[in-house]
Amino acid sequence: MYCSISDIENHLNKETLLLLADDDKNGIIDDEIVEAAIRHSDSIIDSFIRNRFSVPFSLVPDLIRTISTDLAIGNLFARCPLIAGNVVREKYIDAIRTLSRLADGEIELGADIQPVKRNLPESSSSPEEKLFSHNTLEPF
Repeated sequence: MYCSISDIENHLNKETLLLLADDDKNGIIDDEIVEAAIRHSDSIIDSFIRNRFSVPFSLVPDLIRTISTDLAIGNLFARCPLIAGNVVREKYIDAIRTLSRLADGEIELGADIQPVKRNLPESSSSPEEKLFSHNTLEPF
């Protein structure tokens, strides 16, 4: 996982985390709920940047840890939408925007994390060689 329960505990006070992750109301944070929120955030991260970076990361860059934490907190608050504040929503939206910028190559993860070069197929024809054009498809 890209962040840990302790990363989330560093951002939320215990009372708030109990509201979000203590379904049986026994006064103990349910690690399974928090870990599910983290796994969900990590899958979002991987889906955004898998075409640019080799994921999952074995050594987690700080930016990815921060994004994972913010998304996981957003996922926890999504379980109790009435107590989610604007700050949580904005951090979630900012994390998604940052992932989009990473995926598009607008920002980097750092010198030690290089984008993966993918061997993707390239077009081997020119516009003049089109088999199907607007004119040939017009009768259909």
